[in-house]
Amino acid sequence: EKSDYSFPSNHLFISIFSIAIFPSYYLARYFSIIFFLLLVPLSIIYLGVHYFEDMIAGMLIGLAFLFLFNFIQNIADYKRYRNKD
Repeated sequence: EKSDYSFPSNHLFISIFSIAIFPSYYLARYFSIIFFLLLVPLSIIYLGVHYFEDMIAGMLIGLAFLFLFNFIQNIADYKRYRNKD
């Protein structure tokens, strides 16, 4: 029997944020990555590890960190490109 549930789901947070470490030139592999990312919430539901709200919160936090990471990366790329001249 499970003693307690964690809020938010760190499994889902980490799996969604992990997209950020794969550059866009791995687009062919993105489909397999997205497929496995879809398996994470399905397995969480099947195993009953988290409540639905835990999964939604983990997903939203993961997406927020993903967008923040991409925003910072775009700023760094812009500064690098601007300083090239």
